[in-house]
Amino acid sequence: MVPTLFLLLVSQVLPLSAESVKRVESTGYGVIIKGDRVAAYEEAKQNALRQAVEEGVGVLLSSHARVENFALIEDNIYTKTEGYVRTYDVLDEQLIDEFTLAVTLASTVELGALQDRIEGLEVLIESAGNPYILVLESGQEGARVSTHLRGALRKISKRLNLMTAPDISPIKSTAEAAEIGQEMGADIVVYAHLENSLQGDKPIPLTERSLGSIGIYSAAANIRLEGLWADTGRVFSMHHGSARAAAGQAEAALEKARAQCARSLADSLVGDLVENWRNKVYSGRLVRMIANFEGVDPQEFESALVGALGSVQTLHRRVYDADRAVFDIQSKNTGFDIARHLTLKVEDQFEMTIQQSTLNSITVSVGRAL
Repeated sequence: MVPTLFLLLVSQVLPLSAESVKRVESTGYGVIIKGDRVAAYEEAKQNALRQAVEEGVGVLLSSHARVENFALIEDNIYTKTEGYVRTYDVLDEQLIDEFTLAVTLASTVELGALQDRIEGLEVLIESAGNPYILVLESGQEGARVSTHLRGALRKISKRLNLMTAPDISPIKSTAEAAEIGQEMGADIVVYAHLENSLQGDKPIPLTERSLGSIGIYSAAANIRLEGLWADTGRVFSMHHGSARAAAGQAEAALEKARAQCARSLADSLVGDLVENWRNKVYSGRLVRMIANFEGVDPQEFESALVGALGSVQTLHRRVYDADRAVFDIQSKNTGFDIARHLTLKVEDQFEMTIQQSTLNSITVSVGRAL
């Protein structure tokens, strides 16, 4: 039942907005045979369109995934352009020599169409960096919910990196859950609150008998689920579900109710994750950067930072004083990627040390270059 429900869920969430396209400039070449320049033009144009699609695939897949899915991509994507290129403009047509014609295009590639073709959700998870997900719960009675949640999430995708929590004392808040997630290296923490109970000896409708008289136990489970980013503690998903179940033993009835409730909430949670990952992969993420200064003018560093980030990323100043500054960077890259990029770009002007880096945040110390 979960896969069917989730396919319906993804069909509603995954269609991408107008921002989920890539503008690509590419040049293709055609061979002029027996003076047929029209045929050479068509060949060059198709080769340029294929290059544009290849670049779109590169946005969606790591090199590992391209190798792993080579046959699928080569047979069904690289060799076709229909449905993947929304529009194109001819920028240039040039005769290289008497046998070769070059055509340069500016194409708009539909990333959404490519994503749907290349394993949909699997590619999205990989594009988001195969995040690590830690499931925690607030109760004192052991893994009553987390086991069911991990099982339901595994049915949705085998690519989800699901972590098992160690034996720890009851968790009292989302802040504490986020702290444990940070310590364990998780990107996402799923924090579950369970309330379950047996429902008493209810009468059977239209009879004089009760459930207890025939050895049936009825149970209810109520679960509140919160999804949060481990590095910031920000809650991005919150759901509440209830389920009832019956069985021949009390504990079996309770377990069945918990499992049913966990499965339904897993669909809702992944719906939010898909939307969140889609926005971060295609529309950009907000990365918080904290810079601690040692003998550096903050304004001078900010100017260098703007230049190092380039025009494709936007910088917003949030906190500013003599020793410390906080910026929000709107980017399609993760905190890890931005940190590596900045280390290389500003090393001539400043000595910058990465103190901490996560998907959504960077902390650096900045001093004068020696």
